[in-house]
Amino acid sequence: MYRVLIDSIGRLLDTPDPATGMRPAFAIVADKATNARQTGQMVGLIVLVRGVKVPLLLAIDVVRAALSEVGEATLAPGSGKNLALHLVATLVGGKPLKLGVPAVQEQLTAYGFDGQYMGSGEGNNSGLNVAGHMALMLGMRSEFTLATWDAAHMLELAVADGRKVLPFWAELAKSVSGVQSQYLFGKGFDRLFLAAAREMHKVTTDEVNSLRAAQLAAAPAATPAAAP
Repeated sequence: MYRVLIDSIGRLLDTPDPATGMRPAFAIVADKATNARQTGQMVGLIVLVRGVKVPLLLAIDVVRAALSEVGEATLAPGSGKNLALHLVATLVGGKPLKLGVPAVQEQLTAYGFDGQYMGSGEGNNSGLNVAGHMALMLGMRSEFTLATWDAAHMLELAVADGRKVLPFWAELAKSVSGVQSQYLFGKGFDRLFLAAAREMHKVTTDEVNSLRAAQLAAAPAATPAAAP
């Protein structure tokens, strides 16, 4: 099913729009994501389809593993260049899309990231400058694309500021978080897996960690949203 959906997304991105005669423009979005207590990157696209913006989830990958596959294990896993390599591989390296570089040069028009991923061109002199690194790797001019600090992250910062000045809000958030934490899949999965491993196999901590890694590696990849 995952492969069928990815193939459908690829065909969508390669089909000219009847109104313009050109393949649809898209923006790439990315953010940190935690799946079963493993930190990775969520990567998606926002595509213009018949005048409507359509969000498409491509993958949620563990970044270290993805980067080692493209031969950049010597770079710091959290560097802007590594994140850019990961996003480029998502688009043109078959992880999961395999678009041509000329197509990406034509269709990639914008980036939506957290402020940490921005560079000096977006007002963050100490940021990772992911969009700038991607432009160099793809042979593009960064001034012809738009890198934006997405509204969701800006709203999160506003909420955090509100908690600081409104004690009631902070206490309410703490109470909700306390209840919610009992039902988080990642933490529950991890606790259950560790308990079962120790009870059934009486293994050491190192062996438990190996079992957990094998379980995560065998888990199916995240399923992207279907193209309309």
